[in-house]
Amino acid sequence: MNKVDMFEVECTLNGALAVMQLAIDRMAGDIAECKTADKEDKGACANAIVVAAENIYCPALDSVFASLRDLQDRISENNSNR
Repeated sequence: MNKVDMFEVECTLNGALAVMQLAIDRMAGDIAECKTADKEDKGACANAIVVAAENIYCPALDSVFASLRDLQDRISENNSNR
């Protein structure tokens, strides 16, 4: 049996929240900078945000969701073995 304790659940959820909040904060900062960019720089700025989302934010969030799915599976397995 793959036992899951509440400490592990709390750590996984807190870690997921921290990564999501960091991604949101960084993206919000990037967008704020883009809003204040010169008109000719806005296109490059928008492209940089898309690249960052594709290469940094999305993979980080995919990893978070994979951890949450794994935890959910283990909790379900643990509950079915009771």
